[in-house]
Order: sequence, then structure tokens, then C-alpha cells
Amino acid sequence: MEQNTVPARAADERLDALLGHRGAATVSLLFALSDGAKRFGVLRSQMGRMSQKTLVAELRALEQLGAVERIVFAEIPPRVEYSLTAAGEELVPLLRAVETWCARRTGRME
Repeated sequence: MEQNTVPARAADERLDALLGHRGAATVSLLFALSDGAKRFGVLRSQMGRMSQKTLVAELRALEQLGAVERIVFAEIPPRVEYSLTAAGEELVPLLRAVETWCARRTGRME
């Protein structure tokens, strides 16, 4: 039994790095980016009650994990867009499957 403890902890740490303590916010952000690149203002309006500070922190964390790419255009005024990387795109169907599984278990299928 002890042999399985280390890999489980490592997996937990990786999942925690991805979802952090704001898992639902992270998942919502990944879903919002799943249909294409978006500017910060668009993401902020789509995230509803998420504060600007939280949104910036989430985007930075996802960028560090390699799930989101920040694209800066050399324009005046500056324009920045966020999009999913290939790794981020791989996550979306997995998270949708978890969302579906949860909905089935709670009886909230759409």
C-alpha cells in the first residue's frame, strides 16, 4: 500500500498546480478559451463575478503551466490575446467529461 502513496501525492500536486484552490474558476476560464483566442476585456466580461486580480492570477498560472498562451501584438494601443495551447486544448474534453459525470451524479444534466 505504501508504494502507491508517492505517485498519488505527485498526481495530487500536479492537479493542485492546475486547478489550485479556485478549481471552478480555472475550469471556467479554460472553457471560455476553448472556442478561440480572446482579449482580456472579453474574458473579464465572460467570467462574471471574477475580479480582475483573480483573472490575472488565473491566466498567469495557466500560462506557467503551458495551458494558455499570451500573445502580445506590436500595435498602438497594445493588444493582448489569450488562447489555449495544444496542452490546454487537450484538457478541455477531459474537463467536459468530468463536468458531465458530476452533472449525472447530481441530476443536473442539461
